[in-house]
Amino acid sequence: MVACSCSISYEGKRALIAGAADDNGYGWAIAKSLAAAGAVILVGTCLKTFLKSLRRGKFDESRVLRV
Repeated sequence: MVACSCSISYEGKRALIAGAADDNGYGWAIAKSLAAAGAVILVGTCLKTFLKSLRRGKFDESRVLRV
């Protein structure tokens, strides 16, 4: 579960997160935290690696926000 512990609202803000090809890294955690705070997320990553993991179902559970 991702919950934003910050008191700042990111509603209407956009964030570019680079390096979120794997759901175990910092980029993924930052993207989920900002999304939970209301930001729109754009992810810049290695497309080949990301698509391979996506097709294997690696992100099925971790890509869902639970707030």
